[in-house]
Amino acid sequence: MNLAGRYQAQREAKQRHRREMLRLLSAGQPLARLQLTERLGISLTSVSILAEELISAGLVEMRKTEMSAGRPPELLSLKANGAHFLSVSAHRDGLRAAIFDLRLRCVHSFSAPWPVQWSAGTAASPMQLSADEFAACAVRGLRQQAPPELLSAVQAVSFAMPGFPTADGEAFLCPPLRLRLTGRPDQALRDVAARAGLPFVFGNGADFAAFAESAPYGQPCEDLLMICVNEGVDAGAMVNGQLFCAENRHFLNFGHLSVDFRGRSCACGGHGCLERCAGFDAIADAMEARTGARLSMDEIMRRYAGGDGDTVLVLTETAQNLARGLSALTALLPVRRILLGGGIERFGPPFLQALRAAVASPQLRPFPHALWLDYSALGSRGELLGGARWALENVWTPPLAALDA
Repeated sequence: MNLAGRYQAQREAKQRHRREMLRLLSAGQPLARLQLTERLGISLTSVSILAEELISAGLVEMRKTEMSAGRPPELLSLKANGAHFLSVSAHRDGLRAAIFDLRLRCVHSFSAPWPVQWSAGTAASPMQLSADEFAACAVRGLRQQAPPELLSAVQAVSFAMPGFPTADGEAFLCPPLRLRLTGRPDQALRDVAARAGLPFVFGNGADFAAFAESAPYGQPCEDLLMICVNEGVDAGAMVNGQLFCAENRHFLNFGHLSVDFRGRSCACGGHGCLERCAGFDAIADAMEARTGARLSMDEIMRRYAGGDGDTVLVLTETAQNLARGLSALTALLPVRRILLGGGIERFGPPFLQALRAAVASPQLRPFPHALWLDYSALGSRGELLGGARWALENVWTPPLAALDA
């Protein structure tokens, strides 16, 4: 290798070690230089040089611990206001968003409603829009609702949206939002982010929620399955420490797994999809069939907590349908830990007990191993936190070009 080649290799190695140091510190635990030396596999001198550069760039700060005697060790930690990340999630009522600092603490959360006319979409006749129209509306809503001073400090963006592209790739179906977009929203949003000079990642909320539940960077990660139930039903999985998906493509289209081929038709073209049997719309439909009234989800939850007979029957059937889907999915994925979130956790312990009972039912294929099934502690916040963490660890490039000049 000639001199120019060696210099290029050294610069790339330095950039890689710098990113690795930031990611290790993103776990939130301050680390001493010796600890970083062990984890990065480089010399103490190299760690000290990298640390000084990151401190000068305003991304890392140094703190001293208290000791009874001797020189206190210096610990390095991320400087919270060194960078900010915007995490956005699309729902039927509009966008939910949060801005996180470099330590992944939420510094501001807000929402941006969709235009009133979008509410005209139904499951049978979704609202027709172009991907560019959708992206323009999303960006306009974010700019109107987010504090300008925080928005200007954002250095990477994540955007979560349920749905999937059609087979021909010319449209994007989003049954939970009752939208059908011509074109690809991921590309339309990516183009907007590129014009703003921001790294961007598009994904599914369940994927990001699963990533939020996984162990911090550099720690062993237990395989897990994250189930998000709200207007739709979706799943994200961490397998062998990796998110089970590919860039811009969601592998686990769980809501459109059929649990009854003779069941209700779905916008995806199938019948008896899990989303049509266990999502919030399905729960509201079943309650309307029993009571003759269209009840809000808050009212259904209130009745369920009070032990109303019709509501208990509906939610028991919902748990059974969800268990059928889990039976099929765990036959393919080697996960032992299943978490529920996205909104379904608001039904509380009775629904969790009903689901555990349905999973253990002798009518289902026996699960290949014991399952640990519980609610997510993050609830509906997981997808926003996971999106911000994914942006930090996978798409953000620290603004340190001057250091490599």
